[in-house]
Amino acid sequence: MAFFVSVTKELCLKTASLLERSADALVQLHKRIATEVGPGKGGEMLQLLTAAAAQTQAKLHAVCPPVSAAVSAGPSVEGGQAAPMQGDMVLIMQQYSDMLVSMVQQQISSNPA
Repeated sequence: MAFFVSVTKELCLKTASLLERSADALVQLHKRIATEVGPGKGGEMLQLLTAAAAQTQAKLHAVCPPVSAAVSAGPSVEGGQAAPMQGDMVLIMQQYSDMLVSMVQQQISSNPA
């Protein structure tokens, strides 16, 4: 039995908020593991978080191009003013995700298990 919810702006806002909160929770947990548990005992947990962040980033690439490709294209210009980029929110979320994955990977590489 499938449960379907109507597609609305509210649903999009809730989903975007949930994604942001999830990313924040991952970063906070990563910091706690690094400080409270330490890299020796926490190495496996840190690797788990890194893998989850990488999978999430890969899934986000399905809804928007990698940040480097989107940023290099730049905004379109119409009548002397920059037109709003389509999917600004998705681009911001992708940048946030890329930064998150980068931070987690840097932390893992600086604290090998």
